[in-house]
Amino acid sequence: MQLLLNREGNISVFRVGLIVGILGLLGVGLGFLSFQLEIAERQQPFNVPLYPGATELDRGASPTRPRSGQLVRYIVTGVTAEDVAAFYQAELDKHLGQVGSIENRQVCVRTPTFGNYETYREGDGTIPYKYDCTFDNTFLDNVQITKIQIHPGVRDDLNGFNLEGSIVILYDQTWSRP
Repeated sequence: MQLLLNREGNISVFRVGLIVGILGLLGVGLGFLSFQLEIAERQQPFNVPLYPGATELDRGASPTRPRSGQLVRYIVTGVTAEDVAAFYQAELDKHLGQVGSIENRQVCVRTPTFGNYETYREGDGTIPYKYDCTFDNTFLDNVQITKIQIHPGVRDDLNGFNLEGSIVILYDQTWSRP
């Protein structure tokens, strides 16, 4: 308290103003530092937990953002696409703080809603249906998104590959460049 008093024992407006100014500058500096840390955090992929037992199939640059995006395909066997979608729905609920069946809840979307795509033909490499889950961790203009696509493995007779009996999980990750 002695620090705030002048020679006559009264509160010094100058000293109080000086202390408030120093505290203000400190607050602005800490705000700037936390802002820079938020931006730096979004200059890398947003990592969503991987479905247990899934293994990496391949990875490459994102066709839409080759310098700040990547595509990673994983494969898992012994489960259904619905099981995997339920896992990612639970992760999405945790990420967004969603509980139960609240209104306007963000969900993993199945396309088509029922059945298979009309263009699906077994053996030609097209997928019968898919689930899409979007994890968005964007802050201001600093993008950090992981889009997850889940679909049954398919057979492509023309190109000679067969993923039948498995589930394919595709991570399409986009982030801001430094």
